[in-house]
Formats: sequence, structure tokens, C-alpha cells
Amino acid sequence: MEEGEGYRFLKLTERTRIFEILGWISLAVGAGAMFVLLFGGGTPESPRLAGIFWFALGGVYFLIFKTIGGIIQLLLEIESRLRP
Repeated sequence: MEEGEGYRFLKLTERTRIFEILGWISLAVGAGAMFVLLFGGGTPESPRLAGIFWFALGGVYFLIFKTIGGIIQLLLEIESRLRP
């Protein structure tokens, strides 16, 4: 394989930081759902406590996406240093 040929998708995701953007979007959606459910009023079908659940779920997804982005960045850095 020629140098610079492999791992095109991973290099693209590392350059554009797509996973970091997805993490921030998931956190924003979780916070938005929390505000809608907490301050918009809960119904018997969706109690106000579900808003806290959505915010926590958005935080978990944020951490997952940030971790995936960091791992990809680390692996590409290792790969570039090991290449002769």
C-alpha cells in the first residue's frame, strides 16, 4: 500500500472532527429535550423526571463520541509515527 493511501475514512473523520461535532449535537439535543420536558410541563405519559434522563443520555452520548474521536486520533498518530 502506498503511503497516504490507507485509512482514508479515518483520516477524513479525524480532520473534520465529525465525532466531536456529533457529540456536541447529542448533548444539545439532550439539553433541549430536558428543557422542553422540565419547563414545558410533563404529562402522565412523559413525566418531568424524563427530562433529566434525556439530559443524562445526551451526556453519555457526548462522552462516547468524544472518546471515539480521541481513539481514532490516537491510532492515526501511532500509525503515522510507525510508518517508515
